[in-house]
Amino acid sequence: MHPLVELLMDDQLEAYWSEAEQATIPLPPLIGRLQTMKEGWGTEPPTSADRATARERFSTSHIARNPMKLPEIVLDEDFLSIIQNSLEVGAVRIHMDPESLDTSYFGLTASTFQGVATLITPAGPFKMEGARWHLLSKVFSSPGDIKTDLNRERLLQETMVKDTNCRSFAWKVLRQAKLAVGATTYVGNTALTAPPFFDNAVRRNSTIWGFEILGPRVINWTGLSCEDQAIILPTLQTTNDWIVLALAGRPSRGAIPLSVNGSVIAMTTQGKSFRKKQWWLKGEDELAAYDRKVEVWISSRHSIPQNLLDDLEALLNSSSAKDAPHNGTEGVEDIYWAGTEAGLMGIPRFPRLIYATDGSQEKGNMGASTDTKAKQEASAK
Repeated sequence: MHPLVELLMDDQLEAYWSEAEQATIPLPPLIGRLQTMKEGWGTEPPTSADRATARERFSTSHIARNPMKLPEIVLDEDFLSIIQNSLEVGAVRIHMDPESLDTSYFGLTASTFQGVATLITPAGPFKMEGARWHLLSKVFSSPGDIKTDLNRERLLQETMVKDTNCRSFAWKVLRQAKLAVGATTYVGNTALTAPPFFDNAVRRNSTIWGFEILGPRVINWTGLSCEDQAIILPTLQTTNDWIVLALAGRPSRGAIPLSVNGSVIAMTTQGKSFRKKQWWLKGEDELAAYDRKVEVWISSRHSIPQNLLDDLEALLNSSSAKDAPHNGTEGVEDIYWAGTEAGLMGIPRFPRLIYATDGSQEKGNMGASTDTKAKQEASAK
């Protein structure tokens, strides 16, 4: 019974008894029914005659008010503890506000709130995608050097944002490029934007994670400085299993032309599948199309099935509002996804069913959905 309804009943009963001369006076039908409802709430099933007035109130079921059916128990009110150490009893806990999680690492103070990590660095507060911070705290740098190394990557990323020739390709494009050559290494970008589905991520002579090896590679030419390009170019002449994504047309001042003996342009197409600038601050997956075409270079000595190249061209030329969602396990993805809001709460490892709801508002229209997923299915959400 809702507390306000119960209060109203008490007021009505008290008002009647204060006006009555003695307690033996029969109750009027309405007052009698109120007293019957209050005394028998949740203990007896309603009869057909009383069903209309004994129905549930305020979305609170009868069983929730009946200690014989659902006894009171003492639980740790920390919702993370409840999720990570689920009990063999029924319990309802409603948390109205999102939680901020402490994600500090070896003296670097950090907190993650609604998927965004805020780091307190010597250069001031710095925000990045929460999943990215979780990944870097596990595979990037070392505890003693992470502050210095992270600041270096931050400054480099901010410089690249100002470069109109720098692009972050949609992850669906990079996944297809990876498939085309069986790549295990990604070359380009910074620790803040390198895709996590590669075993290794490198730039010039710097290893972001994994190892610096000359195996099958996907190279984002636009995500490299002129110095980086000059260092990488000779390695392309001596290897075959690589694929390069570059902007078409005249290179910017100082940029190294992508001219390698034995290389060929596999395609030149419209570039419509790029991550928006500064997407890495919040991990946003919105895509943008720019006015520069894209060239895909491969080695003439390496045979790539034409259907894989056709699929890559279709993805580069496709227009969509957001990147294709894909919760995989390649490279260091497991670590990356464990840093999402659901991952930090331990939901992917929750050994029970998960009932999820979601809603959205667009152009004045509200949409909502609910679903129940088993453990493995829920971890992909």
